[in-house]
Amino acid sequence: MIGPMADNAPRLRVLVVGERHDTVVTLGILLRSEGVEVRLATGGSQVPDAVAQFDPDAVLLDPAMPTQSGLAVAKELMKSCGDRIPFLHHVTKPIDPDALLKLVLAVKPK
Repeated sequence: MIGPMADNAPRLRVLVVGERHDTVVTLGILLRSEGVEVRLATGGSQVPDAVAQFDPDAVLLDPAMPTQSGLAVAKELMKSCGDRIPFLHHVTKPIDPDALLKLVLAVKPK
């Protein structure tokens, strides 16, 4: 593991989106253990409201969601948010926790 964020640093806010509830929850636990503030969304339909309410620094999104394509969700949010919120696509299966943390923790909090 990379190690928790410093207590005085602004907390990184990440919206985790996927279709499998267990995967989304597990990724949330992993990110929270590193000091990241996390909101979870199961399925793409929850994403617009979650972004509006949570105002994340980044969205960790599964582009292979079968019922609503993660890429389609990302395109819609890019239209509404521009480049204000980066989208992180982590498609390696099985998920490498260290690689995922490196990807997410590279984002700077607002």
